Amino acid sequence: MTALRKLVRIGKRNGLPAALAVAKVAMGGRHAAAATFTPGDLVVSTYGTSGTQVDDGAPTPISLIEYSTSGGSAILTDQLPMTNGVNGSSNLGVVGEYGSASEGNIQLTGNDLYLSIAGYSATAAAAGIQASTNDWYGTSFPTGTGYNGNLYVSMDSGGGAFTGIWEFSGTPTGSSTPVQIIPGNNGETEGNEVFFSPEGFYFANADTLYVADTGDPKAGSPGDGGIQKWVFNGIKWSLAYTLTPTTSNWTDSFQTGFEAITGETVGTGASETVDLYAISYTSEDDKPDGLFSIDDTLDSTNGSGDTFDELETASGGGYQVFKGVSFAPESVPEPASFGILSMGSAMLLGRRRDRRA
Repeated sequence: MTALRKLVRIGKRNGLPAALAVAKVAMGGRHAAAATFTPGDLVVSTYGTSGTQVDDGAPTPISLIEYSTSGGSAILTDQLPMTNGVNGSSNLGVVGEYGSASEGNIQLTGNDLYLSIAGYSATAAAAGIQASTNDWYGTSFPTGTGYNGNLYVSMDSGGGAFTGIWEFSGTPTGSSTPVQIIPGNNGETEGNEVFFSPEGFYFANADTLYVADTGDPKAGSPGDGGIQKWVFNGIKWSLAYTLTPTTSNWTDSFQTGFEAITGETVGTGASETVDLYAISYTSEDDKPDGLFSIDDTLDSTNGSGDTFDELETASGGGYQVFKGVSFAPESVPEPASFGILSMGSAMLLGRRRDRRA
């Protein structure tokens, strides 16, 4: 449990300060108060740009791009500042690491008013990004999110011992021991074993959890890349099915699964559906990936008839890649703002949307 307790500690990793910054964003349009994200639209976090090629492992711009839930051209593009003191503020510049497999996730804060995303202090990164600051001896911690007052964290470990989704009681700020609710494999014996590699996840309700699985598990192969649907019977969580695009749906042959997801529930009763939006994962980090929409019937037990629709594609190849997806924040009652908190090491806590029509 040492690795799990480390999740909620703020400090140093392996004796070295991790130059990580937390950006809190409530607006867009190059940080002009007149241009804001529209509630109900999607916001996709991206690494790199469409015009300048970036080397693997190098500091790279982070941008937030607004799209309609039906796709189409970008509505708004907001690149986070890479220099300190923008517009005379005390904010720090922030960058990402191009080619990182478990960075760039974006999510709403608990009050639905802001978006949060982790990155590196641009000043420290200029001297060299420290690799894998969200990695603990082969275990990555891609996503942490809150739901119904508890904290949930996804993990993918090299030996598989810590792989799965873990629940912390409440939202601890110190050392705490979690409970594993989603396992790291299908529980079969050798030869029939399938390994999981969870990254982003979305609670449709207290008994239904959708997990973006990369299909590229650190514990070995084969994987289970796709959108997993887990259901809770009051005692334990069970895998109902995994939704996977057909070959023709993939943007690129290197895509093996998904790394980020959000969604909303629509309708009531037997007709209640879940509109999901997910970012595909590629086995080579600089390959083209895509933003997909998936519709699932909430009480379905087999996913029959579910389809994938690719809304947008990122070019990859040292240029822009998609990393995370969230709904846009609600309108902010005070002036639009952008802020960055600098800390030695951190994990972002937020809440996935559970919107109902």
